[in-house]
Amino acid sequence: MTRFHREARIRPVARLAWLALTLAVLLVSASVGATTIPPLNGYVMDDTGTLTEADRAELSLRLNRERQSGGPEVVVLVLRSLGGEGRTIESLADSAFQQYRIGKAGADGGVLLVIVEEERKVCIRTNATARGVLKDEMVAAIIETKITPLLRAKRLREAIVAGTDAIMDPLRADREARGEERKSRSRTIWFILVAIICFPILLAFALPRRFLRTGSSRTEETVPRDYNRYRAWTRNAGTSSGTQHQGGSSGGDDPPVGGATGSY
Repeated sequence: MTRFHREARIRPVARLAWLALTLAVLLVSASVGATTIPPLNGYVMDDTGTLTEADRAELSLRLNRERQSGGPEVVVLVLRSLGGEGRTIESLADSAFQQYRIGKAGADGGVLLVIVEEERKVCIRTNATARGVLKDEMVAAIIETKITPLLRAKRLREAIVAGTDAIMDPLRADREARGEERKSRSRTIWFILVAIICFPILLAFALPRRFLRTGSSRTEETVPRDYNRYRAWTRNAGTSSGTQHQGGSSGGDDPPVGGATGSY
């Protein structure tokens, strides 16, 4: 085999090896430059070192208190940079949301607030439960009015407090409204059940007494207790009707005891 043929066979292999080496270098450089999402440690992670340990503890305590009371799971992530060209804060936030598993079972929604220092970006991500209350327009307004003005003034802690409060307030109000609605429905159901149970009992007691009162009134109508009154009543009734009422016979209603006369 000639030297020319050997070189012709070696050349494609060398080219493939060079391409593989170049690709590996690019992948390594990309992985080195990409921002690593820190592990979940509390509810506030600060990769920039801007917040003190006391600040992180206090902010985490606020968010944990809301979560323990049945509220949403809100997590804050502060990063120095996105870590490379073409990487967006939205994709990074989505990756962090999945890594942290925000909005686990039992939470009244899940929200992630991401702040990136070098690119000066802010992002809020919500899960389906939280989005039922926190509409996209509302989230945009929270960022624009509550968070970014404080970040421009380099007040990171205040920006996180204002942002998380603005996130939790509507979710808390919705939770309380749903609780009141459940209480109202429960009271209505109990009222209906009590009415269903008590109505037959009341009816059973009310009907005999009504019948007794009816029989008593009829007895009083036909046989008044005052014998003289009864005699006068029967005479008057007999005179007006032309027939004599016998004791025990059915008569009309008791005669009126008063009245007025008028003309027209």
